[in-house]
Amino acid sequence: MTKPIISVISPAINTNYWGEFYHYFTIGNSIPWEIVFVGPKAPGFPLPENFRHIQVNFKLAQCLEIAAMEARGEYLVTIPDDVIVLPGVLDWAYLFKRRLPPFSIVGVRYGKDVKGERKELNDKCALIVSDLASPVIPICGMIRKSEWMELGGIDSQFVVGCGDMDLYMRAFARGGCPFISPGSIIFEREVAVGGTRITKKFRHDYYLVVDQWTNRDADGIVIEYRKQRKDPIIPFDHETIMDYDQGNMRGWIL
Repeated sequence: MTKPIISVISPAINTNYWGEFYHYFTIGNSIPWEIVFVGPKAPGFPLPENFRHIQVNFKLAQCLEIAAMEARGEYLVTIPDDVIVLPGVLDWAYLFKRRLPPFSIVGVRYGKDVKGERKELNDKCALIVSDLASPVIPICGMIRKSEWMELGGIDSQFVVGCGDMDLYMRAFARGGCPFISPGSIIFEREVAVGGTRITKKFRHDYYLVVDQWTNRDADGIVIEYRKQRKDPIIPFDHETIMDYDQGNMRGWIL
């Protein structure tokens, strides 16, 4: 197998989409790539040589860090397994990432697909969507693997989401800049992604990242965005990351 330059990584469980997901990247992408999915559900069908699944039953944040650690590519891009990816998403992001300063994050144009009708929602690429002064945070960002590791990876305090947002903010604190690739487009399917349990955990994660990167007044109103994270991260222990749950919560959240 040709050594991949780009690794598409994600926690993953929606095996019914994986064939279609793989096919997306075979169109319009000339850069060698691989997919690395991590999660508790085996696909039940053979995967191509450049598509790896690592079966573990850990929380989503830990699965993402495992995927980053196990990736063979020089560049990492986090794309969930249940989205619709338009042709050329990797080539376009790679084109800009190579030309930007270190620790810059190149994201995608983002939208929703509701029963085949697609609408772009690029105003959602922000730490606080309702605040026009909010820092831009790309969705499905591309980052060098060496930068990911130098930043310490995902904070183990995250459970289901937002750990990548926090990672990107730490990258910007190191001099990187956000950039949305004009030719990289994904659409999120309008489907239920979980119940009350996962919603509560996502809310916990979102409040965590906002708390670390804002200063607020006595009423809890954001008065400024921080240039540096409030507290140090608690990184995953890579030596034991495949052995047991680390940080908050245990197991995959359904």
